[in-house]
Amino acid sequence: MDKLTRHIQISKEIIRGIYEDSISQDNKDEYILVMDEQSSNFLLVMNTWQDSTRFYGNLIHIEVKHDGLICVHEDSTDLVVVDYFLEKGVKKKICSLAGTHLM
Repeated sequence: MDKLTRHIQISKEIIRGIYEDSISQDNKDEYILVMDEQSSNFLLVMNTWQDSTRFYGNLIHIEVKHDGLICVHEDSTDLVVVDYFLEKGVKKKICSLAGTHLM
């Protein structure tokens, strides 16, 4: 498996796992999983209400560039999504939330 395909697969596994964990919790928050394989963009979006206030936005946005570079554009969680990639053995080709290289 080439690096691009591997990084796309790992990105999908990570975001799908976080999504499944989020929806399995007993709460009334709605989560939307967006997986655009053509552009290699993977998003977890939250859509919820608290009293009369709506909370909507990207919790996580991962993009895999054509050269295999993994960009975590957004991580509005306490999970540190980049750590999931490191745990999966991705040691290089990760950029941080601000777009600077971590490795």
